Amino acid sequence: MKISEIICDIYCRYPFECHSQDELDEHCENCEIIRNGVTCIPCKIGDTVYAIRNHRGEKYPHKGVVSEMYFTSDMSLMIVVKNIARGQWGKEVFRTEEEAEKALRGLRK
Repeated sequence: MKISEIICDIYCRYPFECHSQDELDEHCENCEIIRNGVTCIPCKIGDTVYAIRNHRGEKYPHKGVVSEMYFTSDMSLMIVVKNIARGQWGKEVFRTEEEAEKALRGLRK
């Protein structure tokens, strides 16, 4: 199995949201994670990101800097946001505050 297949299966929400194969194909062509058949990591050490922080039972997006990244034994990419949180891209770690807030609204429903 290629790493791109694992990342698409774990991180991509579009197979569940696209209504046709054409729509899915269009998304995959423009995907930030997969470009030209090469797997691209969605961020790098030192990037500013937003992580969902759980503090005293309340979750909120918090701005931070990526300090570490690693693959777990099941090939999940874990991103460590210095002194804030660790998590997976698109689940607990996001490029923008708006994306993080949108994910939080989805969790609260």
